[in-house]
Amino acid sequence: MKKSLLVLGPVLLFGCGGSGSTTTGTTVAKQVIASGLNQPMQYKAVPGQPTLAYVVERGGVIKVLVNDAIQATNLINISTLLSTAGEGGLLGMAFDPSFATNRYIYLHFSTGVDVDTTIVRYTINPTFLTASTGSSQPILKISQAPHDNHKGGSINFGGDNLLYVAMGDGGSGNDPLNRSQDKTTLIGKMLRINPTGDDYPTDSDNNYSIPAGNPFLSDTTVRPEIWAFGLRNPFRWNYDSVLGGFLIADVGQDAYEEVSYVGLASGGRNFGWRVREGKHATTNSGPTFGSAFADPFVEYGHSQGRSITGGFVYRGTAFPGLSGRYLVADFVLDGFWAVPVTLSGGEANSVLIPSQTPISGGLNGVVSIDPDANGEAVVTELSAGTVSRLVPALTP
Repeated sequence: MKKSLLVLGPVLLFGCGGSGSTTTGTTVAKQVIASGLNQPMQYKAVPGQPTLAYVVERGGVIKVLVNDAIQATNLINISTLLSTAGEGGLLGMAFDPSFATNRYIYLHFSTGVDVDTTIVRYTINPTFLTASTGSSQPILKISQAPHDNHKGGSINFGGDNLLYVAMGDGGSGNDPLNRSQDKTTLIGKMLRINPTGDDYPTDSDNNYSIPAGNPFLSDTTVRPEIWAFGLRNPFRWNYDSVLGGFLIADVGQDAYEEVSYVGLASGGRNFGWRVREGKHATTNSGPTFGSAFADPFVEYGHSQGRSITGGFVYRGTAFPGLSGRYLVADFVLDGFWAVPVTLSGGEANSVLIPSQTPISGGLNGVVSIDPDANGEAVVTELSAGTVSRLVPALTP
C-alpha cells in the first residue's frame, strides 16, 4: 500500500514518479537562503517586517531569518510538546490578521501516540525575534486515532479573518472508516472557526466559536465547524486575496493529484474522497454526504508525480511570465508547474497541467512553496534541509 505524503525521519518517498520535464521557457535557479536545517517544513515571511522570516522545522523549532541570515536564537522551541511519529510534527503556522498589533501566531502540530491534531496560539515579543511557550493558548484539538498519517499541514486565515483548518482523512489506505464523508467527525474536512471566541468553555483543549455563516448550521446532524467535505490529505494549501478564494492541493493515493479552487463564499462543497480521487470514481463504497461532488480545476496522474505540494499564486517581479500563475510542486520531482488560474462566475476554469518548469540543480523533497516579503517564491526542501529563493538562472 502506498501512503500519500511523506513519512519523515528518515524520509521515505512513496514510490517513484515520472517527470514531465519539458520546460515552459522560464529558466530558474535556486539561491540558497539557509542550509543545514533539521527537516524544514515551511518558510513564512513576517507581515509588516520586510527583513524578517521564520522557518518552521518539523521537530518543533522555528528559526528566525534576518535579511536571509539565520539567527542564533530560535523564535520558539516546542519540541517537548509534540509527536513526530508517522507524518506528525510541527506542520504549519499562520499569522493572525491583526498580527501587527497582537503579534499572535498559530501553530499546527501533532501530539500524543495517536498523532492528534493540535492548534495552539502563541504571542511573539515586541522585537518579533522570540516567543515564549508560556504564552500558549490552546485553540483546537482533534483526536486522530488509530493511524499516524494524513494529518494535513497548512492552516490559514481567509479574507473573512476566520481560521481555516484543512484536515486529512486520518490515515491508512482508502479511508477505511470513511471519515472524509462522515458528517459527525472533523477529519477529512475543511473547518472554519473563530479563534477569538469560545463556544466550549468547559473544554480546555477547544477554545473557539462557530462562525454564523458556516454552511451546515441549519443541519444539527453535521458538526458545525465543517466548511467542506471529502479531503484526503490537503498538506499544502493557501488563501489568495486577489482571487478571493482557496487553492487546495490534496495529495492523492493511487492515481491522481489534484488542486481545487473554492471562493470564500462557496463553502459546503464535497471534494469526493473516498469515492472519488480527482475527477475519477474509485472502487470505494459510500455512504457519502450528498451526491454532488466538486471537481478540481487541475489534476495530474501518477505518471507525472506522486505527492503534490501546493504553493501560491505568483505575483513577484523576477519572473514576469509567471505572474498570476499558481506554483505547485511534487515531493518526488525536481521541478515545478506554473498553472494558469482564471475565474468565470467565481469558479476556476479547468485546465490541463502544463509542462513542468525545471530548476537548475533540481529540488530535493520540496514540502512548501511560499512568497517572501517581495512576493518571490521560496522553496522549502525537507530532504535537502534548505530553503531557497527561486531566481532567474544566469545565462552563459
